[in-house]
Amino acid sequence: MIINMSQRRQTITDLLANRRFRLTEPRQAVFEVLMDAGKPLSAAQIHTRLNHSRVNLVSVYRTVQLFVNLGILRAVDASAGSQRFELVEPYNEHHHHLICTRCGEIVELEGCLLTEKALDMISHRVRQDKQFEVTGHEVQILGRCGDCSIERQSVARAADIGNGGRRWAGRAAARKTVEANG
Repeated sequence: MIINMSQRRQTITDLLANRRFRLTEPRQAVFEVLMDAGKPLSAAQIHTRLNHSRVNLVSVYRTVQLFVNLGILRAVDASAGSQRFELVEPYNEHHHHLICTRCGEIVELEGCLLTEKALDMISHRVRQDKQFEVTGHEVQILGRCGDCSIERQSVARAADIGNGGRRWAGRAAARKTVEANG
């Protein structure tokens, strides 16, 4: 269950107070940016969205790390080892991600892709085979976003046109040479 705006501030204030932290201006600002983002953001993206606030990039990194350690945020690994961050439940609905392996774009899929029956089967199997108790799950589907797919197709077409359509013919000729000499 996702919580409303007035509950957000109280929940985050209580959570921080229970761990002996205060809701400082940078922490509140980072939390609000992530609440409004609708998608995972890097620390630099969070800082950019803070615009002209007095929160510097170092404070954003520290706040993000604190929130991850407290279980308020989770890291979503994008391409090339970069991380983006998003709020966990109850601040955010459970969902999965599509991640472009070329540009790092992360697209959220609403809801859960796994049925309750599938989750029960997985939980039962790993409990039985690995003595592992499942407490949650994350699904990340890797591939290419629409822009990167179109770009890749355009590059391939340009290569075909540039060599008169002989890209594949050259490979076939090379194979025949290897077979004849082989």
